[in-house]
Amino acid sequence: MGKILLILAAGMGSRYGGLKQIEAVGPNGETILEYSIFDALKAGFKKVIFVIRRDMADAFQSRIIDRISNFVFCDVVFQEIDDLPDGIHLTIPRKKPWGTGHALWSARHSIKCPFAVINADDFYDRPAYRKIADFIANESTKQSCMIAYPLGKTLSKSGSVSRGICCCNNGKLKKIIEYTNIGYLKSGELADLDTGGKLEHDLLTSMNFWGLQPEIFTFIEQDFKFFLDQYNQEEKTEYYLPALIHRWIQEEEKIVKVFPTTGLWMGVTYSEDRLYIRNELANRVRSEQYPSPLFKNLI
Repeated sequence: MGKILLILAAGMGSRYGGLKQIEAVGPNGETILEYSIFDALKAGFKKVIFVIRRDMADAFQSRIIDRISNFVFCDVVFQEIDDLPDGIHLTIPRKKPWGTGHALWSARHSIKCPFAVINADDFYDRPAYRKIADFIANESTKQSCMIAYPLGKTLSKSGSVSRGICCCNNGKLKKIIEYTNIGYLKSGELADLDTGGKLEHDLLTSMNFWGLQPEIFTFIEQDFKFFLDQYNQEEKTEYYLPALIHRWIQEEEKIVKVFPTTGLWMGVTYSEDRLYIRNELANRVRSEQYPSPLFKNLI
């Protein structure tokens, strides 16, 4: 099927207040997700796999899949709360999905070759897809990679954000430090709001755009077991993808290449973020970077 793009679309959007994965932001009602798929197709991807919750299947089918299935091969897998490693059982009821790390693991039966991963509600810009596509096409490397954005270009004017700050050496990822409350102090300085520690705008940041090898699924099964041993009794703690990749690097000595980009990143952490995204996409349509409707000339 060619290059595979795995799209993590099962989030509940608690800060946003709804299914931001299917929020219309383009001039003809397109979602960010559709622009991502358009850019991926231009970069040579041939198949997309969506990870969604079962309760959003009907809305996702009518809003996304029915609109794009003529242009790209689509598959869907469900992120189920009770989809746990062998021998592990829930000890308390849980409604919130386990997080992006578990969402990735949910697709383990559908992927047997190098693949790319993105968040459904993030706009990454076309050059990033080309870089990932070229990397995973070179299977002889047997390595993984990520696209890194400057921290200062990944913020929201509407509130604080969670970000994984990357520490690198010679273009390789060494560790990721997860911050869950990044924003601006009253002084206007960028900081970790939990500690007041200042942060530089040009720090390389993970926005969950990865090129991965399928061997990661074997590691996740064991790593998720350790996670559940610690947090099985908690209702909201999440198993984050950047954190598991950090442990994969540390424990398995895996190589993850880091590709910094100056391309545009946009996301809808808060509902107020929509206006900026709509204006930016409208500008890109006017400058003919994208057609409108989006897929009208795509064959």
